[in-house]
Amino acid sequence: TQEPDLDGAGAAVEETAPAPSASPGEAPAPEASDEPASDEPVPGDR
Repeated sequence: TQEPDLDGAGAAVEETAPAPSASPGEAPAPEASDEPASDEPVPGDR
């Protein structure tokens, strides 16, 4: 917040790494793995 150089580099790195990594990686990963995992074996077993 004090240095514009660090703010620009930090914002770009944070939005590029933690954004797509924590959002589509940590959120959709466990939720999508749990949902499709239970839905796949259910219709496949039947």
